[in-house]
Amino acid sequence: MITSFLLVVALSLDSFLASLAYGAQKIRIPLRSTLLIALIGTSFLGVSIYTAGLFQKVLHPQYAAVFSFAIFFLMGVSALFQGTIKSFLKDRKSRKVSFQYSGISFVLDVYLDETRADADHSKELSLHEALYLAVALSIDSIVSGFAYGVQVHDRLLVLCISFTVGFLAVFFGSYIGRHVASLADWNLSWVSGILFLLLAFMRIL
Repeated sequence: MITSFLLVVALSLDSFLASLAYGAQKIRIPLRSTLLIALIGTSFLGVSIYTAGLFQKVLHPQYAAVFSFAIFFLMGVSALFQGTIKSFLKDRKSRKVSFQYSGISFVLDVYLDETRADADHSKELSLHEALYLAVALSIDSIVSGFAYGVQVHDRLLVLCISFTVGFLAVFFGSYIGRHVASLADWNLSWVSGILFLLLAFMRIL
């Protein structure tokens, strides 16, 4: 239960920070878009976890623990330096580095600056725009879900927690951002890094 909650909080932090940025720029996230973001994030996590369950049947528990540790450890280190990574990618894009497939390019734009998902500048996140944002925010769910799924049995519980926490992260992130705009400038990605590292060591201890 504790590991499930830590995983979901680590994955939902990006959604919370993105919603803070939206709120600070007075971009409204309607309830339907909030639900879609939470649903897509949970769906990505669910597919990954249940896929991992297939490997769980043939993978020795000791090897599963080592595999899970390695993935969470790498994700933790990556999250700790996420700010540096984003700065590097933004610099590369400023040098006209682009992708051939516009959809991928747009998702990368959203990864670098979540508020770019409001492509029509309507100050309201439509369902279509929420879809792109949700995909960009759910990339970690694929990897971490697989790492978590090879050692877990309470999959349905994890998904229920994921949807609930994901929804609350977007809802309250947007609300807080509208009222305390200065919080949107905080770089809290390192918190996810610490949580992933904690999950890594919990896999082997």
